[in-house]
Amino acid sequence: MICPTYMKKPWSIPKEKARLLCPTKINETLSLFNRACDGNFYMIDYFNKKILVGSSSQSTYSGYSRALVEKEGLDFYRRILKPDEYAWFERMYKEVYNVFYSYPEVKRHNLELSYYLMVEATNESEMILSYNLVPFQLDSNGNMWLGLFFCTQLFARPMGPKATISNFETGEKYELINDKFVLAETKALTSEEIAILKWLAIGMQGKNMCQLLNISERSLERRKQNAFAKLNVNTPTAAVYKATRSEII
Repeated sequence: MICPTYMKKPWSIPKEKARLLCPTKINETLSLFNRACDGNFYMIDYFNKKILVGSSSQSTYSGYSRALVEKEGLDFYRRILKPDEYAWFERMYKEVYNVFYSYPEVKRHNLELSYYLMVEATNESEMILSYNLVPFQLDSNGNMWLGLFFCTQLFARPMGPKATISNFETGEKYELINDKFVLAETKALTSEEIAILKWLAIGMQGKNMCQLLNISERSLERRKQNAFAKLNVNTPTAAVYKATRSEII
């Protein structure tokens, strides 16, 4: 969904919804979101190729300033990605649109894209960033207009596919295999995994979870990672958000 050349034409922003694109209001809202989580929310305006961000940690912008990110827009990704990674990025988004347009327009809001990238920070060190994207607003013809992102820094490369697409309504999940999104079998969460997600939501400490489940910290971590994999997320914050939105907890 990064490259507008993949969108179906014509593009048409509905006049009655054009008021939604108010950068000042969007930045203020994103700043509030960022204060309440470990990561950054930001918005992409695909038609104008702009990135709208709130006050946030620079870590998920690879150490670059908010002003630079907003100035460069989608070209910012060329700055932080090596040529091979950017080429994969482009191929991945082309396949994203194939899945996106395979759904009726009224169903496209239910889709979520998750992926991670190896990026170069300002000090030339490499970072792993995890991204979750949901459609915020479509145009009059069902194209992506505004997309809401949640970005977090990872400290280890996740297991499994590098990119996935999930459907909140049906539970369908697509995994990127050999540059193609393939429909995967969805596994249900166990009662223990659901309990762990509920405890994460209220901020319970890991040692207390271990006592309640009568398991070791290592076993707890394994159950958490299994739950994250089933939800197609990489962090506790993203897991709680998705489980809540999906009415699992």
